[in-house]
Amino acid sequence: MPIAARLSCLVLAGLSTAAAALPAAEADRAAPHAATVETISAPTPQFIYESMLDVWCHDASGLMRFGDVELAFAPEPPFVGAVAVVDSTNTIIARFDYFPDYVVKEGVFARARVQGPAEVWLTKPGVYNIVYLIENQPVSRLPVVVEEKTAGDDPFNPQKTYQFFGLWQRYAHITMNTWKEQPFPVLTFWAGARDLGEKRRGEGFVATLSRDGVAVGHSIAQQGSIEDTHYRRVTTSLYEPHEEKNSANAVPLLRDAWMIDGDYELTIARRSDGTIIRTFAYTAKDGRIEPLPETALDFEPAIDRITPRVSRKNRTLFEFHEAIWIRAK
Repeated sequence: MPIAARLSCLVLAGLSTAAAALPAAEADRAAPHAATVETISAPTPQFIYESMLDVWCHDASGLMRFGDVELAFAPEPPFVGAVAVVDSTNTIIARFDYFPDYVVKEGVFARARVQGPAEVWLTKPGVYNIVYLIENQPVSRLPVVVEEKTAGDDPFNPQKTYQFFGLWQRYAHITMNTWKEQPFPVLTFWAGARDLGEKRRGEGFVATLSRDGVAVGHSIAQQGSIEDTHYRRVTTSLYEPHEEKNSANAVPLLRDAWMIDGDYELTIARRSDGTIIRTFAYTAKDGRIEPLPETALDFEPAIDRITPRVSRKNRTLFEFHEAIWIRAK
């Protein structure tokens, strides 16, 4: 089954699992229901999707470990939040509370710290949901699948190993850096061991942006790599078409070139064999990228909203900026 179809099935399975596993009042909140802009007086709290995708997993052992998480429209402290892991039998198999005091809070954003150690071993293949709660109400969730990679039937290596699969392959986002005081897009996506070839070792990639079927830019050689580990955030920027020998003098592909009206495909290919591991798509109209429906503040079901903001990296200040989320085909 194609990746996009598998992920769509995963989301649907995750919705029923998350709703059924929680108390009735919480399940009502998780289920889809009609809403209009007029009925929303203020944005409801949301866990930042990027920080949810950054959950630490160890594929070989099935270990999942929770750390700090970021929120938008964070309620005033004391914070009454938790993260729960729900299995395919609708049972909450682990739950970890967050400290009532935020690590930091600036404006509507905050960072919460889990009361650790917050670890769970997921060694039974199947669908799970990571459900984030505030006041015991589900607010955000991340469905994942655990697959058995080796059955442990090798007498010389009897240990079973596992692999996580999920929405890390479905989403990416675009934020803005600057180049000579002009907006310079930065692409962020998640990649890991599942994306490598048979040699199973870290390798480089090439990102290529096409508009209406014509390539308009690509990443430079030796910029970023994919590691033989669980999915991790990978960032890259694109440049106007050039030969690899001229990479040092490549001209940045600035924001306007990403937003000329048209239909776009953004592919990620392994450098070793050219295999395309991701194909993201978006449409630009009237000088802007059309946003995904799930990034709207009134999207329903609310548990699947993706906040269109991410924290600025490598900064001493706790700041957030706009993230334009795109989806894989």
